[in-house]
Amino acid sequence: MRHANLRQLLKLIGPRLPLLFLLTTTADATPLRLKCEGEWRSLKNNQQSEPAAISVTVDGPNITVEGWSARISSDADDVWTFGDANAALGVSGTLNRVTGLASILMKFPSSILLWFEGACQKAERLF
Repeated sequence: MRHANLRQLLKLIGPRLPLLFLLTTTADATPLRLKCEGEWRSLKNNQQSEPAAISVTVDGPNITVEGWSARISSDADDVWTFGDANAALGVSGTLNRVTGLASILMKFPSSILLWFEGACQKAERLF
């Protein structure tokens, strides 16, 4: 009887198991802090790319990029997908957990769109 219930549960959550595992393993853990270096580019003004360094914090099911938070929506093939690219404001993007490569779109008031592409690595607070 117990095995039948376990099989039913696994069948129900099977496709969601990686995301469920991510949420349960990072929920009680210390937040993961990342330093990401790459380039910013304004999509509205079509400006040249500029060097940039940003901070990213992963805390359970949330990712915070320079103060803007979003939920992790997928953990497929070692790539976290977060936020809603169709939202009017906020942050969205992808972060590869193996290579550290990040692609992040930030939408600010006044229709300012910034695109970041770069690489992230673990970081610790300096003070």
